[in-house]
Amino acid sequence: MNTDAIRGKMAENRVSQRELAFKMGISLQSLNRKLLGKRGFTVEEASNMCNILKIPMQERAEIFLT
Repeated sequence: MNTDAIRGKMAENRVSQRELAFKMGISLQSLNRKLLGKRGFTVEEASNMCNILKIPMQERAEIFLT
């Protein structure tokens, strides 16, 4: 997973970790662990996050399958 790309999309959309976690319906601690690679995203969480951050379909595979 390319966490740098996710963080870049967060910055581009001006969405903080706290705001992203809230919109995803998970705790800030859970999101932080996932972004650090200590836990994985479920398919539903990844899809939800991509929708929130407006990540196009063609970029999703590049972010999550690297």
